[in-house]
Amino acid sequence: DVQKDISLVIRNRLEHWRSREGRSLVENEAANRTLTDILKTMEKSAHNGTVFTEEDHHQKLAKFLQPGATSGFNMTGFYINRPYTDPQQIVDEIENADIHHAGPVVVESDMQFAHAVYVRAFPRRVLSLWVAVACLSRKR
Repeated sequence: DVQKDISLVIRNRLEHWRSREGRSLVENEAANRTLTDILKTMEKSAHNGTVFTEEDHHQKLAKFLQPGATSGFNMTGFYINRPYTDPQQIVDEIENADIHHAGPVVVESDMQFAHAVYVRAFPRRVLSLWVAVACLSRKR
């Protein structure tokens, strides 16, 4: 399964980049699932003409962000959408974004990462690849 393979490559690379600096990779599985759901919605919106607003996006992430609260997370991240050709291009783009350095250095246990991959197949072996990568730092 291409989707699982790409997800594993991304996770392994994030772990490798963090370990080179003596830091660990703590994944937030709930955020992974939410980001996957968002990617599916974004793909559907892009190709079926449905609307997915910024407000819809924030609503899906609300359980992590808890706006105005002192608990929850600050979230930094990005999305990638392109035809899938080679996993190395995606890995290079993620590394160049430097997301693995995001977050506070002082309290590493308060920093978590999330990533998601969604692939949709089209005729003639064209794959639409969506990737989300995020760093979540616990609010204090």
